[in-house]
Amino acid sequence: MRFAYRTNLMLLAGLAFSLMTVTSLEGQRGRRGGGRRGPPPRSERAGLEERVRVRMDQRIRERLGLSEDEWRAIGDQARDFDEKRGELMRNELALKRRVDAIAVEGRENDEEAGEILDQLIVLREQELELFQEEQERLLEILSPSQLVRFQAMRQQLGEQIRRLRGGRDGGSPGW
Repeated sequence: MRFAYRTNLMLLAGLAFSLMTVTSLEGQRGRRGGGRRGPPPRSERAGLEERVRVRMDQRIRERLGLSEDEWRAIGDQARDFDEKRGELMRNELALKRRVDAIAVEGRENDEEAGEILDQLIVLREQELELFQEEQERLLEILSPSQLVRFQAMRQQLGEQIRRLRGGRDGGSPGW
């Protein structure tokens, strides 16, 4: 029973981490609505990203009724946790490359595969700890209902950005 609970908790944490990663790292991109398909050219991307970020920041701040100080504190928290999430993503990508190498080579190496699985469990535990820490820190600024609404708006932003970018998902590999 404890194993099933822990597995479910880790899956939930992985999902939450993937969502947070996508919305944090991918959530700031957009494209013009002029009928063009696909993502904007690189030359336009930075300006579009900044406009989308500013517009979404204003919307979130207004809907949550946050003061300038509260919004600044949330931004500080987001930067801190984005750095930590980035490190976890790099670790996950390294594990994925190892899995891909084993799959491409078609070799069976139970020792290496077991090591990868162990590292993946540790990674998911770290993601859960990071998610919990972030929620606790945000609850120092936001009420629980504000935090739930904040997370929902971040999720919406991520979904909008994925649609604007043609459905590509640049977040966590999610395996």
